[in-house]
Amino acid sequence: MRGSAPTNGPATPEPLGRRPWGPGNPRRTFVAHSPHERIQAATARAIAAHGYEATTVQDICEEASISQEVFREHFKDKQTAAVAALEAAVDQMMEELRETFKAARSWPEAIWDTTEVTLECMVSEPTFAQLGLVGMLLAGEAGLDLLTSLMDMFAMFLKPGYELAPEHESSRRLTDEAVANAVFGMLHEHIVREGPQTIPTLLPEMVRTILTPFLGAEAAEEFVAQRSARG
Repeated sequence: MRGSAPTNGPATPEPLGRRPWGPGNPRRTFVAHSPHERIQAATARAIAAHGYEATTVQDICEEASISQEVFREHFKDKQTAAVAALEAAVDQMMEELRETFKAARSWPEAIWDTTEVTLECMVSEPTFAQLGLVGMLLAGEAGLDLLTSLMDMFAMFLKPGYELAPEHESSRRLTDEAVANAVFGMLHEHIVREGPQTIPTLLPEMVRTILTPFLGAEAAEEFVAQRSARG
């Protein structure tokens, strides 16, 4: 996965650019260009349909319309296919998140916009959302290592917040982990209970959770209320 840090920050806001999605410019979804990527997409669909533990290589092969011999040419087993599938989906989504982050007027706006894009991507690609938020927890050490990497990538978007709250700099790792774990917990609980289609309703609560350690509860609540009112 590519994890270069976004450059948006409160000290040097960039001009608002055109959002990378919207009317006439629909959201990009995971695009499979090769047999390797088609197997990745089939893996996500199979796991969403059967659950991680119940899914077999044969289920994936049937979803992809390939033989097990072809599957083995690309992946060792279900676990490696699942991890590769999520890595590929995250790489594609990160390109859009970086564009969105850089286009925002300020860091709080960047957090709102990138969170919104993330949630909309989960609606567009529900099988990958379920894979990342549920399946990886059952995928052994490799799955947990990938989730740790994803949380580290998430923390890159928090970096400008420390300019607003330098008192947290000394406990940066703990703050990053606390915010990332809170956000992941919200997403996991929602997708298990209600599925991915209504996950955008979490947007205000998630943004409030992310901003509060840096802006304070009152300022974070005020920003979320104002941004929610704008629609």
